[in-house]
Amino acid sequence: MEDQVVNISVKKIYPPYLLLRMLDRKSLAYLELRDSIDKVGLLSSICVRPSKRRRGWYDIISGMWRWSCFKDLGITSIPAIIKDVDDLEVIKLQIMENAIRSKTNPCEYAAHIKRLFMADPQMTFSKLSSEIKKSPIWIRQMLDLLNLTEEISKRVDRSEIPLTSAYALAKLPKWLQVEMENDAVMIPAGEFVQQCQDKLVNYRQLKTDQKSNNFYKMQFSPHPYLQYFKTLTTEWEKLAVGPILLVKNSVTKPIDAWKLAIGWVLHLDKDSVKEQEKRAKERFEEMELNILKRKDERDSMEKLVQELL
Repeated sequence: MEDQVVNISVKKIYPPYLLLRMLDRKSLAYLELRDSIDKVGLLSSICVRPSKRRRGWYDIISGMWRWSCFKDLGITSIPAIIKDVDDLEVIKLQIMENAIRSKTNPCEYAAHIKRLFMADPQMTFSKLSSEIKKSPIWIRQMLDLLNLTEEISKRVDRSEIPLTSAYALAKLPKWLQVEMENDAVMIPAGEFVQQCQDKLVNYRQLKTDQKSNNFYKMQFSPHPYLQYFKTLTTEWEKLAVGPILLVKNSVTKPIDAWKLAIGWVLHLDKDSVKEQEKRAKERFEEMELNILKRKDERDSMEKLVQELL
């Protein structure tokens, strides 16, 4: 089936099942696109495929924002290129379409790139690079993001952690990722990448010297990170936390009150630091248990092998 360009009813189009670029109707980019379509019309057709969900309907491959603008403007039909492609081809087209966008979900990209490799045993970095028009290095960096913890992956997709910092974090063991997570948010990417590289060098050296347990039990140090915006606005309106903190810390001088307020905003007040230390201790204890568990598993396996021999 050759590609066709037709006008399709806006009501007979489904959103894409794979959405790599989140729709934000309040963003400046979206509002500018909507105004442009309203004034000069659509300059580039959307791309769709026949839907498997309902006969005569279509799934968007690319053009979610443009389709949404048409709905907002009350335009009943939209020019569309109809492609007859399978799910894997949709993934490739989505990656090509959205990789250059500023607001995308990098970790979602990584998961779907991995899916392409798993679906085709003959797939290579060179072949995929040619198909999606991205360099092998870019593909490797994206796949490295799959090494991130679940929570860090969410923060990367929410753009709380710069992609450059995420690439550096992904090279670290997961327990070290957790330790460095808040620094990834607060510290400029260039400086943070160097910190990660130094950590990785130290970790590998200590592991080589069979002293990694000492590295695991490193001294705790608190990390600043901001309170949620909603928490700050609620406190501004109700002043629920401030008075308690002032009394609890016996604050009488304005400068001490200011310092306490900044500390609370950055999670560096006494209670927040204690909570950080508690979580760090729990992570280290869990990590040590996992180390012992893996050691027991290896010992059991070696014993089984010896018995079989």
